[in-house]
Amino acid sequence: MLKQTLFKIVLIVGLMFAGAVGYFNPITVLAAGEPVELKSPIEGDLTIPGIIEKVIGVIFWLGLLICPAFIIWGGFEIATAGGDPAKIGKGKQIIFYAIGGLAIIALSQVLAAIVKSALGGD
Repeated sequence: MLKQTLFKIVLIVGLMFAGAVGYFNPITVLAAGEPVELKSPIEGDLTIPGIIEKVIGVIFWLGLLICPAFIIWGGFEIATAGGDPAKIGKGKQIIFYAIGGLAIIALSQVLAAIVKSALGGD
């Protein structure tokens, strides 16, 4: 069980790192024989508040994608518990923490606005 969990964590982190490398590097691809340059989304506003806003935005959207999956997983744990109180408790705990994560994600936008304002952003 520990090996499977560790494998999943390494796989997710690896995919996130690979996505981040592809996300932040300009890439040239060929489309219909003509080169097309994909530019990095962090170009432009490279001030500290701008960078903080972009990082918070990426974390925000990742969280919005991940939390519902955990809520579904918790519901699945409860649905397949077969009356086992330990599994029902585990499912409730997963759902509780996922909802807590959604609340933290929502508050992160407020925190980002406060930090940006404190650093002199728009």
